[in-house]
Amino acid sequence: MLILLMLLTVTHVVSAQDIFQQKLYAPELVLKYREEAGLSNDQVEKIKTLYSSELTVYNNKKWDLDAAMVKLEQMISGPTVDTRAANAQLEKCLTLETEIKKMKLSMLITIKNLLTPAQQTRLDAHKDEPVSESSITTLLNENQRVVVRVRPGTEAGSKKPMYIIVNGDSKKTVDEMPADINPDSIESIEVLKGESATAVYGKGGENGVIIVKLKKK
Repeated sequence: MLILLMLLTVTHVVSAQDIFQQKLYAPELVLKYREEAGLSNDQVEKIKTLYSSELTVYNNKKWDLDAAMVKLEQMISGPTVDTRAANAQLEKCLTLETEIKKMKLSMLITIKNLLTPAQQTRLDAHKDEPVSESSITTLLNENQRVVVRVRPGTEAGSKKPMYIIVNGDSKKTVDEMPADINPDSIESIEVLKGESATAVYGKGGENGVIIVKLKKK
């Protein structure tokens, strides 16, 4: 019964993803084809803000779900299984999965509602393209030290990534990770690569973007 429920969970995830892709519009896709779709600057900024605000929370829940699924797998891998404990762990997995789906659905609906019917029609031509999900968010606890290492490119003239320091409502773009930042003041570090970076930050993000969010004082 437990294995069946796990299989049904995976099936529903795939089904939901298919529906989302068919009927809604991923932020990466919309921002990539903003010119072709005819988005206004106001639309672009609203989608960027929405995407950035949701990304950290989404990744945190996704990691929690991954960890919960690993624990569930461990619980059912032994020669004997505690049915009650396994079912309780499955409930945790299903709860996290539902929260992730709701969050993603809410964001995608908001994006669709920002688009005109004509813009949606233009974007429909690109619906079959795969969407890159190459963003990583690392949460920091008070006892960690922060060391950001960036492997340089192999091509001549390779550039460093863009650094963005978020302090409350203000954002500052810098060329290097500031040496005077106290690790204890950092809430999270978010790394965007590939299309996830260029979709939001354009050409400036082609070498990646590292977003350092400071704790609220």
